[in-house]
Amino acid sequence: MGVQWAIALAVILLAGECNGPVVRNDSAGVQNVSPPAAAASPGPGATDLSHYAGKYPFDLVDGARFEDLPVVHAAIEAAVRDPQIRGWVLTEKAGPTTPIALKDGMLISWGCEAHNCGPHNWTLVMKPDASDPQLCYTDQSGIRWFAGGKLLVKRDPCPSGDSN
Repeated sequence: MGVQWAIALAVILLAGECNGPVVRNDSAGVQNVSPPAAAASPGPGATDLSHYAGKYPFDLVDGARFEDLPVVHAAIEAAVRDPQIRGWVLTEKAGPTTPIALKDGMLISWGCEAHNCGPHNWTLVMKPDASDPQLCYTDQSGIRWFAGGKLLVKRDPCPSGDSN
């Protein structure tokens, strides 16, 4: 009976690992962490991030920062596949940000590179349940919008939420 319990426990522990985060390093050495599948695609009503509206991405709300939430990371990763762009958006927190806005049913979170905001900024736009994420990214190459891991044909400037 002891061996059967040990085998059952090992199977349960191994099965649990299958749904854990996957860590990959890309060719530039940027570490990409894929959250568990459940966090990557929340169902309607499963997540409500609207309480972050009016707060900065680094502000604590109920003990958690918007910029650190796995569901926000999953939304960014779903929107854009480029590891360099994701690296800027997910790890560069030293630059200025604006408060997160809720406009026309969409959350808007804007940030930029410190001392280089004009030519280097980004905006995450998504529904409060973290669905339909789009990422607008501006650098020396111009403005690019991403959704579903693909480049969109859209040249609108990146909204900051406070004036757009």
